[in-house]
Amino acid sequence: MSEQNLIAKANEIRGTRDTIADVLARGSLRVLVEFGPPPSEGPPPEFYYDPDTGEATGVACELGKMVAADLGVEIEWIDIPWPEQLPALLAGKADLLPKHTNTSLRGMLVDFSVHRLQRIEVVMIAEKDGPIKSKKDLNSDKVSVVSWHGSSNIEVVHKLFPAANVIEDSRPWELLGSGGAQALITDCVTRAALEKFSKLDFVRDDKGQRELLNLEYGYPAVFPGDTRFLNWLNNFMVYRWNDGTLKYWAETWWNNWMAS
Repeated sequence: MSEQNLIAKANEIRGTRDTIADVLARGSLRVLVEFGPPPSEGPPPEFYYDPDTGEATGVACELGKMVAADLGVEIEWIDIPWPEQLPALLAGKADLLPKHTNTSLRGMLVDFSVHRLQRIEVVMIAEKDGPIKSKKDLNSDKVSVVSWHGSSNIEVVHKLFPAANVIEDSRPWELLGSGGAQALITDCVTRAALEKFSKLDFVRDDKGQRELLNLEYGYPAVFPGDTRFLNWLNNFMVYRWNDGTLKYWAETWWNNWMAS
């Protein structure tokens, strides 16, 4: 569905759901995820099954579990690709989107909590000894830049590097590692990923620090116009930040995996 059709759909259905009533009647909270391998194998620690326990975990999964527990219901994981998650929420196939970057387009489609789940730093990855030495090297029609399918980082690439060839892919690390692209724009880099793809590293400045392209934040989101659930979620986020639970998952635990 095109962006304009999604906006029209969101306008048409705004305020037509009472998610809390639906969840309580059903006895379960349906949470959108896209499960992948554990972060020890490279992917970011957002949605995965713990290899030791078999339990779903990750920053976004733990938020979903806490919301379900506070509502007193079971949890259902709606495991679908990232680009399909916003349309699924609009179609009533899920109740909660636990973590998405709030862009201007997405803000017209769903209602985001005013409280963030985590801070997101958008960075560049390239071959250590390759031709990409700084961000200025990316703005060329001879350069292919890859990012995650459906990611808000695609907008960043088009804005900052209009001359580059932009690729959306569900496995961008593999594409970059095989030479199918010269740079990766991403917001999630684990130490395991850099160990797995040892020829790759951050594009760094003269002081050896990561060059940041953008600073974003991930927020939970709900069905458009569902003020009851949105107000509940905002209060929940305040309470869980104040009691330290979200701080642990969104900062301490997340940083245990991430590269710098």
